[in-house]
Amino acid sequence: MSAHAAAGPYAIVDAEGRLLHGDAALVGGMAVEMTLRGERFGSVFGRDAAQLARLLELLAEQAWEARAIAADSLEKYKELTMLYNVSEKLYSAVEVEQIGELIRDEVKRLVRCDGVSVLLINDETRRLEIISAEGDNFDGRSSLSIEDDLIGAVLSSGKGEIVNEAGGPDRPIASKHGFASVICSPLKARNRVFGVVVVGTAQPHEYTAGDLQIVNALTSQAATALEVARLNKVLVAKEQKPTEVTYGVGERPPLVSTGVLAFQHLLIALMSLAYPILVTLEAGGDRLQAASVASYSLIAMAIATFLQSCAGPPIGSGFLMPHITSAVFLSPSLIAARTGGLGLVFGMTLFAGLCGIFFSQVISRFRKIFPPEVSGVVVLMVGLSMIRVALSRFLGLGDGDEVSDLSEIAVGLVTIVTIIALTVSSYPQLRLYSTLIGLLAGFALSLASGIISGAQLAGIADLPMFGLPSRPTLNLQFDLLLVIPFFAAAMAGAIKNAGLVTSIQKTSDRNWKRPETGSIGGGIMADGLGNISAGLLGGVGLGIGAGNVGLSIATGALSRVIGVATGFLFLALAVMPQLMAAFALMPSPVIGAGLIYVACYLVTSGTQLIVSRMLDARRTFVIGLAIIGGVGVEIVPDAFAGAPVWAQAFVSSSLAMSTTLAVGLNMILSFGVSTTARRRVSLLSPLREPITRFVEGNGAAWGARGDVIGRAVPALIELCEEVRQSSGFTEVDIEMRFDEFHLSILMMWEASDKDVGSGLNATALVALKRHVQQRYDCKVTLSSDETSNTVRLDFIH
Repeated sequence: MSAHAAAGPYAIVDAEGRLLHGDAALVGGMAVEMTLRGERFGSVFGRDAAQLARLLELLAEQAWEARAIAADSLEKYKELTMLYNVSEKLYSAVEVEQIGELIRDEVKRLVRCDGVSVLLINDETRRLEIISAEGDNFDGRSSLSIEDDLIGAVLSSGKGEIVNEAGGPDRPIASKHGFASVICSPLKARNRVFGVVVVGTAQPHEYTAGDLQIVNALTSQAATALEVARLNKVLVAKEQKPTEVTYGVGERPPLVSTGVLAFQHLLIALMSLAYPILVTLEAGGDRLQAASVASYSLIAMAIATFLQSCAGPPIGSGFLMPHITSAVFLSPSLIAARTGGLGLVFGMTLFAGLCGIFFSQVISRFRKIFPPEVSGVVVLMVGLSMIRVALSRFLGLGDGDEVSDLSEIAVGLVTIVTIIALTVSSYPQLRLYSTLIGLLAGFALSLASGIISGAQLAGIADLPMFGLPSRPTLNLQFDLLLVIPFFAAAMAGAIKNAGLVTSIQKTSDRNWKRPETGSIGGGIMADGLGNISAGLLGGVGLGIGAGNVGLSIATGALSRVIGVATGFLFLALAVMPQLMAAFALMPSPVIGAGLIYVACYLVTSGTQLIVSRMLDARRTFVIGLAIIGGVGVEIVPDAFAGAPVWAQAFVSSSLAMSTTLAVGLNMILSFGVSTTARRRVSLLSPLREPITRFVEGNGAAWGARGDVIGRAVPALIELCEEVRQSSGFTEVDIEMRFDEFHLSILMMWEASDKDVGSGLNATALVALKRHVQQRYDCKVTLSSDETSNTVRLDFIH
């Protein structure tokens, strides 16, 4: 057919009539038009024109299909490449906000638009929350109700839509917006639609099916990642035990693990047994009497540790908090020993225990005096005060030894490096026993290097295996002149204990918000009873072991069962002279390395407590001056050597000095600080900057928790936006009220006949009330009368 057609006269022209091939003289006669998919692309003139036109149409159809297949393959390749690249980015994003920003950036890169907003449904409030937006926002508010409009239709059908005349009668958009053309694509995973992506241009633009396909492809990829991130966020919020905690407070470790972990606490606690020996020798006693006082101090330590671990409030904190002989009581005890001997030491220790019971009952009523930043200063200074002793022992100095040799330095380095290496290892069991392994490594190296001699080990064998030293003569005495020093020491000890209990509370609970005064009071009560038992048995003043708390935080083992086991080890050691003598041989470099290790965690824990509250200039001085004062005593230890006897308890140590300054400055600088603030805000201007400055400024002045202020700011902004959007009011008065337990914010405005909807817009604000309560964890109260409207937000602090 084609050969026959080619032989006859013919003419082929394009759609515009231009001759493409053949005899021009034939143009103008009878023509047969050629079409492709309904569009004319030329004509044929001459004999057999119909057959030739049909042939050319078939060839054109084949060429078009080949080109379409090639173009579609190219587009598929581009789409697959784009999706692969986006998927890689999504896998690396773990937060909902990060994924929202990724969607936003990719849409802006691939589709022409002036604004992109990513909105997710809050499952509890059923409102849309804008998690990411750039350019012209779809709506000026932070959250939107779901209406019967374009957004509602896409959420209901789960299918994306294009509206090139946004807001028209065919596809209305309920929210206020500045878009002329819009693409709305659903976020859907497991057949559940939980959000939308809104893309738009300010000027009219003809969005195509290809644009919608790109946006749908992006949202389809991102939806699964968003759903996983949301579920993970919920699970993390519900999980109270932090990931770094191996054994929580109420968990029961295996028996062997319990024994080994308790043994580590025993090693740390034994470092404090030098205090009863020093006090006994100061009173004129001999080494035999000193051993007796140390043994009965161990029994009192066991009693206090049992009370802390077993009981829980009102007696005991319910945490793993072994007790040791406390350096806080060392200075007043030495004064008592010089003045009236051991009888006066025991009597004043009993008095200090009674003071501790008193402080346990009143500390919850004076929470303003002991805010977290003051407790943080105390914990921080406990760690810093250990540095001088830790470094001197680490270098093998002290006890008359003023020269450090290479073997002692090597022992200290091996011990600390071993502990640190095991602590940061990826094996949880090694982390649990890092202290014990490090101390044993240092002890073994000390034997090999001759720091511990064979003669010293042989002397231990001469001691009896079991036996309780004779009880010291009690002869309890009391001296009015020592009331102030021991009362001050008991108060400093109570504040230190409160800080340590707070530190454990924060470590053990992922969702920790504020100090729980019940366990703090119970912990101080147990400490007071422990000191009473020490006075009655013939021991010296006790306190919660800061090194033991640091060890618990470092190892992640917080189980109170370990505390019970530690108490039994204290009792066993008190009646086993050979074992006590073996522990007494622990070389100074090994002890110093252990102290440095726990000091690191105490310094960090104290710092975390300090920064858990917002700080202004006043609180900066409270913290800064208290730390400077404590460090100053460490640098110049004899600065207050001439202070009166009654003042020695306040200034004799870095911990006592920093505690005194922190509590005193907090009380003085807090005087006259108003806990109420008020300002008027215009709703016609941008709201974020003035509201943020007002709320955060007052939050810092009051020392409010940063997370509470972080929730209060967006909650207040959302309510102001809703009032502006739905009610037409132009300005509101905002009032903040604060105490240590609550933060209240009142938003008030006057109603008049000129105002749109005189009174509260019940439908809009009541719906937003539920949303704000669920999202920002607060209570919202609406009230209205003929002249005024009030919205009140209450946050538990």
